[in-house]
Amino acid sequence: MSSTVQIGQVDLQTGEILDGAVLAVVYPKRRNGFVEGWISMAQPPMLVLAQANLGGEAMRVFLVILAKLDYENYVVFNQSEIARLLGTRQPSISRAIARLVEEGVLLVGPKFSNRSSYSLNPEYGWKGSARNHHNALKQRMKARGLTIVDGGPGSLVEALEVCRAAEAREEASKPA
Repeated sequence: MSSTVQIGQVDLQTGEILDGAVLAVVYPKRRNGFVEGWISMAQPPMLVLAQANLGGEAMRVFLVILAKLDYENYVVFNQSEIARLLGTRQPSISRAIARLVEEGVLLVGPKFSNRSSYSLNPEYGWKGSARNHHNALKQRMKARGLTIVDGGPGSLVEALEVCRAAEAREEASKPA
């Protein structure tokens, strides 16, 4: 014996049963556990960084850059400021940044007076909306001369992994 449950709406003032009513459950926007200052990071590039053997100074600079990362992955800083913050000299910061750029972690942006600007490669992490992250990944692939075919969830991530593998093969085939 099956039972049917009917859901309806009643006007509480008149008692009238309202036909064609729609029941909607609206949940409040979920908040993460961080009050402020958070970014999303991709796990596979973190493994690539660990295997790149960046060295302690470059890794420390990378962490400072992540801490200063602004919305849409931009960061503007003065190398001397980072040197003071880390208790080291500016030339070592310059070498560390050059290494992060060389590894593709940081992308060089325009200069603002005496400050350099960079952005975190969106393949490594993102601070901003998911939609803009997806767009940034597409732009990155187009910059490499790749055609984007949107094949549903996960397809962009799979395409990026194919790109990384192709770049690694290309790099390995270069003469030393």
